[in-house]
Amino acid sequence: MTNYFNSYGAINSKRNYSSFRISKKRLVQLYVEERKTLIDIAEQFSVSKTTVSNWCDVYGIQKRKTGKFVIPNDSIARAISLMYEEKEMSINEISRELGFSTTYVRSRLKSMGVKRRTKSEALKIRSRKCMSKLQLQD
Repeated sequence: MTNYFNSYGAINSKRNYSSFRISKKRLVQLYVEERKTLIDIAEQFSVSKTTVSNWCDVYGIQKRKTGKFVIPNDSIARAISLMYEEKEMSINEISRELGFSTTYVRSRLKSMGVKRRTKSEALKIRSRKCMSKLQLQD
């Protein structure tokens, strides 16, 4: 069985496609240096996220925690608090923006002692945002 490197820097066997595996050097380049996600790498090589995760395990590459940003927890909590209180973003908007779950955002707000909005407060903010968007369109 002959191995070769394809244009993506992956090792591929000519006879058995199931033995396809990206090289450690290429995986380090994509995942560690370029900070691509497991999903991005999986899409690039037409494999599953689990396969890429297994490659990391085989090569001893430590996987990052999920989430778009790698920031110390106190900085995350402050950023979430700022977005919620001063920018008046909803928990859903914050979670989409930062790539965290809504549960995580709620727990960070609670850890900072931020009081959650009532339904009427949330509706007032939403109405104000809608009105400002309408005014911008005119």
